[in-house]
Amino acid sequence: MPTKRIGLKIILVLQVVCLSLMMPFFSGAALADDEKMVGPKITPVDRVETPADGQFRKAMHMTYIGDATSAYASGANLYHAFTVTGEIVGEQQVYAVRDIEELASMSMENQAMHALALTASGMYTVSGEVYKTTGDLHLAGLDLVKFLSLCGVPPNSTENIYLQFYSAGGTKPEATLAWKELQDGNKSATGSPALLAFGLYDDKPLVKDAASTGYCGSCNNTGGPLRVVIPRQGEAALCIDDVSKILIGKTADADDPRYDLHNRAPYDSLGKTLTVNVYDSAAGKGAAPLKTESFTTAQLEQLALDHPEHVIGNYYGLIGNRSSMKSMGLGAWLDYYEGIDLWWLLEDRVGLSSVNGHAVFYGRDGLQYTTIDDLGYLNNRSGDYRNYTITTQEAVDVPDAVPMIAFSKNGYPILPIHDDENICPGHQAYNKLNQALMAAGIPCEVGVIKNDKGPFNACLGNVDNLYGGYQVETAGDCIRIDLFLNLPENFADVQGCWAKDAIHFVLAQDLFRGESDHAFGVDSAMTRGMLATVLGRLAGAGHYPAAAAFADVPAAAYYAPYVAWATGLGITEGVGNGRFAPDQAVSRQELAVILSNFARKRGLCSATAVAAVAFADQQDIAAWAKSGVQDANNCGLMSGYDDHCFRPSQYVSRSEVADVLMRFVSLEKSGPVQ
Repeated sequence: MPTKRIGLKIILVLQVVCLSLMMPFFSGAALADDEKMVGPKITPVDRVETPADGQFRKAMHMTYIGDATSAYASGANLYHAFTVTGEIVGEQQVYAVRDIEELASMSMENQAMHALALTASGMYTVSGEVYKTTGDLHLAGLDLVKFLSLCGVPPNSTENIYLQFYSAGGTKPEATLAWKELQDGNKSATGSPALLAFGLYDDKPLVKDAASTGYCGSCNNTGGPLRVVIPRQGEAALCIDDVSKILIGKTADADDPRYDLHNRAPYDSLGKTLTVNVYDSAAGKGAAPLKTESFTTAQLEQLALDHPEHVIGNYYGLIGNRSSMKSMGLGAWLDYYEGIDLWWLLEDRVGLSSVNGHAVFYGRDGLQYTTIDDLGYLNNRSGDYRNYTITTQEAVDVPDAVPMIAFSKNGYPILPIHDDENICPGHQAYNKLNQALMAAGIPCEVGVIKNDKGPFNACLGNVDNLYGGYQVETAGDCIRIDLFLNLPENFADVQGCWAKDAIHFVLAQDLFRGESDHAFGVDSAMTRGMLATVLGRLAGAGHYPAAAAFADVPAAAYYAPYVAWATGLGITEGVGNGRFAPDQAVSRQELAVILSNFARKRGLCSATAVAAVAFADQQDIAAWAKSGVQDANNCGLMSGYDDHCFRPSQYVSRSEVADVLMRFVSLEKSGPVQ
């Protein structure tokens, strides 16, 4: 993805009660001394750590923060989201792995916290794919029963309580247990409690699987970054790997109450509206919008329920310092937001036809607070979210920080009211875990709510590490977005061209540029370098490193990163002798093969056999191109001429490729061709 810019138009003072508005950007700005130290808010630190505590710390991901050589302090591990929810707890509580580990860290630093005996370790007999045989692991984490009791599960309840355990990305529980069964297991002779584990005692934190960075083959530290381990007498422990949610209800098949939605008092803000206006940037001040679309809270949340594949959940935040820690919470002062992928909302629901332009965001007070100078920043059509990051104060990059419109924060609906939090109905300052610890005389803030400045928040992450340093962004109370499009130029050679609509489409999508200020080049031959470039732009592949794989592809050439991307993924290849031939014209059969490869990478064409179409010049199609030509025809991307010939050796023009790409995008939106 090319470098994009976001500009902030209003500087907000640090008089905030939530992570709701962005700080100004100053790349590389030095932090004041009181901003450099980040630690848990706990008073007092009145306990000296023991050697056993030091060994326990080796199991935590947060121990390795700041170690550039360690794989364990990655944002994907530290900010993996873990949720406790269900009718028994009456709320949704969201914790990062970092939050869970800070509870363990506080247990080593504070005597009152240590007395709760929340941290635990033990030997567990574990089996799984990575184990040749069943083996024993010494795991470290939190005592699961004690942790859930702090989260609001009544420890001495006589009613039926059931726990459903979900892995990340799972739609069905991996296991379901009765609460009493879990409690009784902790009292059994196994010697080890049920554990919310984050690492191997005195060794390494848990990673997801054997393919993950940081996997240790000799110790099998898989199943993370959080793993529920429940010992069983006489057999291997029950393990729920990569655990992301525990749903606690009165029946074994209770549904998720979705406490994060605005569908109950006092959070009922279902009628609040987010409006998107689309303007022609050349129309002048005061011109009417080309299009206006509005979405109520109810509509956005229904979209989330109907299209879970476009729901984003991640940690976003802003810079803070010691004076703001009270309202910001622990660690790097990030909060977990959930909402709708902004690009999908604009492209699919608003009908945005161009990424050529800029956007302005407005709050409920009518003032603009954020601008996006290049709409291409929002375009994540490629589905590769890794380049969107939130960079914490400790220089940890949290991945998948995709631009979105959020309606929940830390598991609670975001409130639309700006009034004092103490008189704001529905305002939540602390969840049950915080409340339980405070009642025990342990002041702390883990997974703090502070759910005001809404009901819509625009959450915008960095892209391609453009900002670096400590800049992170969340813009609250977003009720209006104005999009200003630079509409396609009227090139002289486009007027009257059969592919006029397609050319306007690819120009608007910033896939093509004109050959000059006055001509598109409708009849010019499409070259191999151009084709790699337009397909790469469509896939959002501008960030791909320009590897010097071909002698005739200079690193500084505009097509260099796209050639590296296309050949790296097997979409196309060189012509032999270490050459790519970027200026060579593309033939129809070559285009068909490249399109077939690209379509399969994008999941557009299925592998289902389709009856072959016999073109009148079938014998002229090269053997290496026959299947590609058939695929491109079956997918509806390319077809024969009126005389039933395919003309495989004929070179394709820029206008023909524009037509194919417009068709490709249309087919991709409608789903795979069977």
